[in-house]
Amino acid sequence: MLRRLIDVQEHEKQLLCHEFHDGPIQYAVGAHMLLQQLHGLLKAGPEAESVIAVLSLIKQCIDEARRVIQGIRPTLLDDCGLRSALADLASRVGGKFQVRSDLTDDLDSLSESLRTTVYRVCQEALTNIQRHSRAKRIHVRVQRQDEEIFIEIHDDGDGFDVNAKSLHSFGLLGMSQRVRLAGGTFAVESSAGRGTTITARMPVQV
Repeated sequence: MLRRLIDVQEHEKQLLCHEFHDGPIQYAVGAHMLLQQLHGLLKAGPEAESVIAVLSLIKQCIDEARRVIQGIRPTLLDDCGLRSALADLASRVGGKFQVRSDLTDDLDSLSESLRTTVYRVCQEALTNIQRHSRAKRIHVRVQRQDEEIFIEIHDDGDGFDVNAKSLHSFGLLGMSQRVRLAGGTFAVESSAGRGTTITARMPVQV
């Protein structure tokens, strides 16, 4: 039942994001283009300055809407596949950290459910690192090894005492549940001052 609930939630997120991307965002982009044309026709003065201010606000609106979509469910995952979505995720995190990614080329042949699980585990792990770890370097590995998907995400941040933290901490429970529902295993290794390593293994066919 929990697996079915997660699948339904992901499907609803997918529909919502595509509707939002293809509807309101496209209208905003069109309005931005028309205002740019209008600005080109105006001479310098109060009117031109007002148009510039409106252009700036619309651009902020478009950027924020796209950021929200990326957080809910990136359209890149559905349109271009898991490998591209993971590369994009790592590049966005790379603005604050030194990120090294090892992604095999055959990730897009996985089932939709498994692709979503892999992406969500990586997304949650990287979010935790940004919020809590004070790391400088991150290494993300997602590889297909025979009939198994292997995920390893390591950071050189503060770390924590695993024995003192339950899986309810830092979203670890959600990651663990997703991996177990996919028939896999999930583990966390960490200690104070020595960073954290999250690993997951899931069968390609469940």
